[in-house]
Amino acid sequence: MFENKFENVTQDDKSIAMLVHFSGVISILGPLVIWLLKKDQSEYVNVNGKIALNFQIPLFLIGLVIGAIVHLIDFGGFILTLLGLVNIVLCLLNGYKAYNGDLPKYPISIEILK
Repeated sequence: MFENKFENVTQDDKSIAMLVHFSGVISILGPLVIWLLKKDQSEYVNVNGKIALNFQIPLFLIGLVIGAIVHLIDFGGFILTLLGLVNIVLCLLNGYKAYNGDLPKYPISIEILK
């Protein structure tokens, strides 16, 4: 998907890339806003933003579908909670990877942004 070839990645770039992933814990808007504001300033941040959003967009859509059927089945709330926990763990792990200069990989990701 994305190549891990970056030159001159600054500490600020790494911090912003980490924030892009960490902000996904709160909502899809965090990564989207940070990416839109910073994508033209750093290729490293641009790529990390795309990676984060390629995970957050399908996760958000899955959450909407599960949320819509929660009322139909008794354990729908459990599934939605589990999805939220998976999001938190993956965002934190991949934010840490981005901070260390590595490109993160989410197991559930659709390449929407290229």
